[in-house]
Amino acid sequence: MKWIEPDWPAPARVRALSTTRDGGVSEGVFAGLNLGAHVGDEPARVEVNRARLQQAATIPGTLNWLNQVHGTAVHPVSSDYGCAPDADAACAR
Repeated sequence: MKWIEPDWPAPARVRALSTTRDGGVSEGVFAGLNLGAHVGDEPARVEVNRARLQQAATIPGTLNWLNQVHGTAVHPVSSDYGCAPDADAACAR
């Protein structure tokens, strides 16, 4: 699995990454590491892809996901969204 990480002087507990299509199980137009549950891919494949990313990147805990909409919406981080909000970023307060 490949991803892109910034080279920045952030505190050790701050981490960011951008995924690529490498390392996933989705097929057809979603081939590879599709993480979007709202785009028509098989839900089971999306779950496998998400679990693979979490394991490979050693991300602890429960992840909250957004439905990326390619807009300007920013959603506040919550311990439980209930459902994925439509937004392109999440911000902790």
